[in-house]
Amino acid sequence: MPNVDLMCPATINKINYSAGNSPEVELGDGRILTAKVLVAADGGQSRVRQVVGLGVTSWDYQQHALVIYIETDYGQQDITWQRFVPSGPQAFFAVDGHYGSIVWYNSPDEVGRLKALSNADLMRELVATLS
Repeated sequence: MPNVDLMCPATINKINYSAGNSPEVELGDGRILTAKVLVAADGGQSRVRQVVGLGVTSWDYQQHALVIYIETDYGQQDITWQRFVPSGPQAFFAVDGHYGSIVWYNSPDEVGRLKALSNADLMRELVATLS
């Protein structure tokens, strides 16, 4: 787009932010960017968020997810399902053609055990849990 400038790669040296003033971002090459709005979209450890004092609230659900990309016998028909079991959600997402993705939540220890299985053993576990 003609009104978008791509500055890549770039690093941030300093962020000047104070309520009522336009925020300024000093880049590693010395350029200073000023804008009416500064968006904190720079990742989980956002420097922008830290500078302006935006906190984060999070919870540890003691669950991990195992995502399994599968090939199916039949082409997908844009059917997606999700079910909730005591160990956590299980879901199937149609991808394209004869492919789909299974998302299987469980405890970190159980997901670790499942990841260590051979493909054949994982398939047996998957069939057993989805039956």
